[in-house]
Amino acid sequence: MKQRWKRTAAVILSAATLLGGALPVLPEGVRLFEPTLTAFADEGPTSGSLNENITWTLDESGTLTITGEGEMPDFSDEASPFYGAAGVSALEIGEGVTSIGSFAFQGCENMESVMLPTTLTAIGDGAFAYCTDLTAADIAGVTEIAEGTFLCCTSLENVNMPDGVTRIGNHAFAGCTSLENVNIPDGVTRIDNHAFADCTALCSVYIPGSVCEICDCAFENCTVLQMVDLPDSVTEIADGTFRGCSSLKDVNMPNDVTRIGDHAFADCTSLEHLEIPGSVKTIGDHAFADCTALSAAVISAGIEEIPSALFDGCTSLQSVTL
Repeated sequence: MKQRWKRTAAVILSAATLLGGALPVLPEGVRLFEPTLTAFADEGPTSGSLNENITWTLDESGTLTITGEGEMPDFSDEASPFYGAAGVSALEIGEGVTSIGSFAFQGCENMESVMLPTTLTAIGDGAFAYCTDLTAADIAGVTEIAEGTFLCCTSLENVNMPDGVTRIGNHAFAGCTSLENVNIPDGVTRIDNHAFADCTALCSVYIPGSVCEICDCAFENCTVLQMVDLPDSVTEIADGTFRGCSSLKDVNMPNDVTRIGDHAFADCTSLEHLEIPGSVKTIGDHAFADCTALSAAVISAGIEEIPSALFDGCTSLQSVTL
């Protein structure tokens, strides 16, 4: 389900509002648990409950403490009681909590630190999106970095991803403009669309041999990334994967790559030399368009069709060897 990645004034919605103004008809013997909360005040502690097993308190120092057993509930975009809470400067989640709900802490712009329990196994979509003061996160225990988990966390410098992670979701770290180095753990098999797009400080990334799929625009506009070594397990360079990586000078393409997608390396204005391996059968439109420093290219004989705009705008190109 698509979620809206937007930020407006902080709101706290009741259960009735979330369900369209009326509570649903439930089967006999089943009751709806309505989260309780004390509205965030300018001064003094506040507290409430998220479900029957999870409670929270916010103390005078700005530390938000979540305690209880089991899973936190998911929230729709902007519906968490903590959405946009300027008074939260730190988050501590106690042992026993096993998940963080979708959009739970979205827009907590002043939250600088998080302390997560060893019992944590899942973090929902957009859980920390737009936490612009958050500098580091240790997410040991999770198996997936969900969609938009750290979207636009512009101060995020370090993330410890555990070995058990198998997937990095859409926009998981997109717009993390302070993130300089990424070490993707062995075991990750898929990097989803725009996962690291617009990480404009990202200068190095390690991609392990377990990664089989790097999806559209995964590293788009990583403008200081200079070199990428793709593992042999990658067989396709998807649409826009490295588009706008204006400092990219060297790409090691595996010998098993069969397709280079549309705009895959477009606007890589520092790329000077290119050698496409013989395994490549298909190259998309504008795959190397506007690579203004590209002077020479070697294209394998196995390519079925060369698009007419493959090197459109490559103003320094002097030779193409087929």
